[in-house]
Amino acid sequence: MILGLLIPPFVFSYSDSRETAIQDALDVLKGEPALARTVRAEEESVSSPFFKRHKIIGETLDEIELEVTLKIGYIAGDTTYDFDNHVSELMFPFDNWMGGANVNAGFKKFSLNIDFWAPIDKEANSKMTDKDWFSATLISSTESRADMDAVIAEGYVRYDFYEGIAPRNIEPLALLASDGIKLGALIGYKYERFDYDLYDLYDRILGVMSYQDEHIGTYKIQYYFPYVGLAADILRKEFKFSMNLKYSPLPTAKDVDNHLLRSLTFYGDYDKPKYAFMFGIEGIWGLMHNWNFGLGLDGTFARIDGITWDETRNPAWDKDQFTKLTQVLFWSELKYRF
Repeated sequence: MILGLLIPPFVFSYSDSRETAIQDALDVLKGEPALARTVRAEEESVSSPFFKRHKIIGETLDEIELEVTLKIGYIAGDTTYDFDNHVSELMFPFDNWMGGANVNAGFKKFSLNIDFWAPIDKEANSKMTDKDWFSATLISSTESRADMDAVIAEGYVRYDFYEGIAPRNIEPLALLASDGIKLGALIGYKYERFDYDLYDLYDRILGVMSYQDEHIGTYKIQYYFPYVGLAADILRKEFKFSMNLKYSPLPTAKDVDNHLLRSLTFYGDYDKPKYAFMFGIEGIWGLMHNWNFGLGLDGTFARIDGITWDETRNPAWDKDQFTKLTQVLFWSELKYRF
């Protein structure tokens, strides 16, 4: 009789509906509503190993931050080598537009950053110079047009050991009490390779051009910078400012200098560092959902002592030599966060 009152007559026209209605009625009699049964069924499905595994994977992927950045920049400075304690100095310019890309993946306190640069135009806007001295007197000074090919690649891991909020306004650092602060430690590796083709030979002392448009030489140098460093971020609602400082304790370099007019090729091996450090600053502004615009500057400065020799291993050419790198790269960027 009770069941007849609780179950509407139309449910008997469909077997599935009838069974469901009967079960709901029994649940009411037992004090368990249909909603509770539905929740219990969902909990049982969640407890299955398959569902748990996929839930964990989904939550982990949600915690991973991925950013892809395209950059355009300008490199300035030079790489210079000094032969036999300033008997000769050759300076190869950085004065080119560059294109770059960056990928950054973060998970909790860790992040992986990979950076890559290459020239957009190869002709440097400055000249390569070659100077020679005798008893501290300049006896030769020439310049040549330089085409540069290059690869700059860097990767590092960052660990954020501090995250917090600025305790108060700090005017010298432009900090506000609401700013977020992150401090991180870096360990990474930077590789740089520069290849030059040289044309023309202009004598700056005599004012005479020779070998115009002729290929007079080539030069290739590679730098290797393992490093450690520190990084800091200042976070605001629509703005982020980042800076870092890196130190390379064991930088090395190798070069090949081919003087085509003299049929001489010299090799250099540098493994005695005087100094090697890098820095970077970057400002990022939010544009729209997931898109950001940024401006930045990187600097790399190094001096590494070593030795040089010619390909015939003539002892007369075995001399001390050092390479000095002065490099600044300015850029703008468009960043997308997934």
